[in-house]
Amino acid sequence: MKMNMKTWCATWASFALLALSWGGVAVAAPPAGGEICDNGVDDDGDGKVDCADRECRDDPYCTGGGGGSGSYPFTVASILPCLEEQGTCSGAAFNGSATRVVGTALAGQETVYGCTVDRRHAVVWDLDANGAVTGTHDLPSPSADRDLAEAKAANDFGLVVGGSFQSADPDWPCNTYRLRPLAWREASGSWSFELVPMDGASLGAADAVNNAGWLAGYLGFDEDGDWKFDILNTADHVDAVVWRPDGLGGYSIDYLPWPAGALSTQARGLNEAGRCVGSALFPDGSGGSNWLAIAWDYDVGTDSWSYSELQTLGGDAGQARAVNAGGVVVGESGTGVSETYRRRGNSQTVELTRAARWTESAGVWSAPDDLGAIRGPYSLAMAIDDSGRIVGQSTVQDDASGPRFATLWDDGPPVRLDEQVPDNWTFEMGNTSNNSSIDISGDGWIVVGGTQAGSDTRQSLVLVPTAP
Repeated sequence: MKMNMKTWCATWASFALLALSWGGVAVAAPPAGGEICDNGVDDDGDGKVDCADRECRDDPYCTGGGGGSGSYPFTVASILPCLEEQGTCSGAAFNGSATRVVGTALAGQETVYGCTVDRRHAVVWDLDANGAVTGTHDLPSPSADRDLAEAKAANDFGLVVGGSFQSADPDWPCNTYRLRPLAWREASGSWSFELVPMDGASLGAADAVNNAGWLAGYLGFDEDGDWKFDILNTADHVDAVVWRPDGLGGYSIDYLPWPAGALSTQARGLNEAGRCVGSALFPDGSGGSNWLAIAWDYDVGTDSWSYSELQTLGGDAGQARAVNAGGVVVGESGTGVSETYRRRGNSQTVELTRAARWTESAGVWSAPDDLGAIRGPYSLAMAIDDSGRIVGQSTVQDDASGPRFATLWDDGPPVRLDEQVPDNWTFEMGNTSNNSSIDISGDGWIVVGGTQAGSDTRQSLVLVPTAP
């Protein structure tokens, strides 16, 4: 779980993600349609290999067990409408009461420094009590001639946060941008944006917000001014921050404390009690670096933050990605255990990485719980509801370059989320924000992207439990 980052640039994906390997283990018989589900070959020539092929949807090899469940704990409450009929959109997160989903829509193209790029719009979808969409809002852009923005989180009081894209140096390659933190507010049915202070930083984004109006995210400082980030060089660094309302219509910035020896930090999640979670980057002693999971807690009496370094499952790295109302933290961790898997026709030895859950009692953090994977070397927890249900992604086969799918942990082993809904949906996930977003509300509603049988168009869905 090591990540070498000699030259790091912030792009529309907001901040560097940990480089990971993928895979799975098992044996299966071919399904009736002609695709052999465990050989790493596109047998029927449809461009989909093994578990990514719909023919393998219910194969035991791809479900981690006995095929499709035959029952559906979730129903599709709505499909989020995009801004254009042929456009794509991605719902990223609910607000606290699940009356809204925020995310991003691609609509049209524009030219920036001679490069043709997709126009990215920050979007809010209003939901009724049953999860149906009642309104869609295309949020305003800070630039009159450029729509490059994304919404990442929202609270219950009309505040949405995320980032807008600053154009890069004209000598940079196409599609290279820097985010700056941005917030949008609703008043009397209309939306306006506000620039979140950067304190001289070169880039940043707000990734979380609570009902007190606190924002959590990061600011990046390009100290040598070369528009390139080498975060193993102390001249460049990224700082986890919390913006708090200053009572004057603006924000003050809390720079969250760093563990000794860390090179950079970033904050990803924030709850109502003032617990913030994220990661710190440390050098690994061999020219690379590793992330370690961090939790920060705010103390009202001292008006200050403290941090805790969260343990791993035995490996050298881990990340904390979300925290629920009860303070339970989820993310992923290296295990220190390596196994050999197929990768593009060859074999590769990779460290097992597992979705992890951390809990705290009386100021003491427990060792993480290994949440397991459906099959193979990798799983990742991305969100947790107030009852403890967790969503994320997992590998499902023994190919280290194979697909990973949206995954649900609900008081038991992990299951493929697309096996929990009717109508033959597939929730394959990946490394870009267009197909990796998933969230679960405090009451267990889920927003996730997927495709339906007979269509290659990726859509974002709101799923509602069929029973409490």
